[in-house]
Amino acid sequence: MISGVEPDVKATVCRSAHLLVVDDEAAIRQLLVVLLTAEGYEVQAAGSGEEALAAVRNEKPDAMLLDINLPGMDGFEVLESLRRDFTMYDLPVVVVTGHAEEETRLHALVVGANEILGKPIHRAELVARLKSLLALRRTHVELEERLEELRRLAELKDFLANTLVHDMRTPMTAALGSLGMMEHELNVGGQRVREYLERAQTAMTNVINMATDVIELARLEDSQSFAKLVAMDVVPIVRERTRALEDAARMRGQVFLIHADDESMEARLDRHLTGRVLDNLLMNAIHHGPSGSSIEMAIKRGSEGDILVSVQNGGLGIPREYHQKIFEKYGQIEVHRNGVNAGVGLGLAFCRLAVQAQGGRIWVESEGSLTRFCFALPDGRLGTLTGTVA
Repeated sequence: MISGVEPDVKATVCRSAHLLVVDDEAAIRQLLVVLLTAEGYEVQAAGSGEEALAAVRNEKPDAMLLDINLPGMDGFEVLESLRRDFTMYDLPVVVVTGHAEEETRLHALVVGANEILGKPIHRAELVARLKSLLALRRTHVELEERLEELRRLAELKDFLANTLVHDMRTPMTAALGSLGMMEHELNVGGQRVREYLERAQTAMTNVINMATDVIELARLEDSQSFAKLVAMDVVPIVRERTRALEDAARMRGQVFLIHADDESMEARLDRHLTGRVLDNLLMNAIHHGPSGSSIEMAIKRGSEGDILVSVQNGGLGIPREYHQKIFEKYGQIEVHRNGVNAGVGLGLAFCRLAVQAQGGRIWVESEGSLTRFCFALPDGRLGTLTGTVA
């Protein structure tokens, strides 16, 4: 390895290319320097492998001509050392050898040579191969720069989107609070107005939840959010989230039915993330379930040492080919284009990451007009009871 060398794939591509010629014969070095200088290149020469590596440390060339037979450190060793720091695109190397043996040429390719030329060197062939390698290098550098720019723009887009969504939640929360105060002040006779207020409150709650999904999804993707796992009963969390969404279900004439194997079903979970997963799945069931239907929730022990939670509603069902796609971040765009209603916004993508962050799994089952979203969390009675998962 060459100590103190940092690969620089963003070397200037507009200037004349800088070449390093490495050969132990002074006459050949001088000939190559004159030849390549005449072609418009900046040329530096070295007479040994150690000199070559020192030259690379001082100023990395754009390409190298490397003889195999060098005193001390031979060309193969030089090439192996270079490839620990530079890829074949970062620093193209043309190996020059007087050996015609296939074994020598093959070994040169194995250790990282881009091209191999035999001695005596033919000027036209050398110039043509160098031009081809340098053109490929320039293309590689440009692609790296464009990729870096795309990464920067993607980061900026995500930052702006998260900032916008974060700021959007504040006025929506304030409006929701004002609607709550208006409802409190209404007379009993204002039933129709009360219904309108409930609808407005539900709509605003949905917007706030979707905004929260965007922010928390970004955090989960960037590993900035850690699941704080604690052994906790799932049943009270399910009951709490259904109570919070009873008004939204009642507006569509729907009711929640909860079935639990036991009164206490302890899982290893993050209470906040599990609550958000339940909110998304319940709102999904309310939105896609028919009016006047029942939304059934089941909590039971699985056969693999986990606790299973399911949310079932009637509806149009989800074709099997979309069972994985609906949990992808942008998969629902394709799903909706094909006329399948499976979820709203990024809710299901968030659910997948949130469940996985807790060491669990999530899936969907669809039978005819019934759709059942299920997720499994580790049984709280098994293994470590507290901890964090990135």
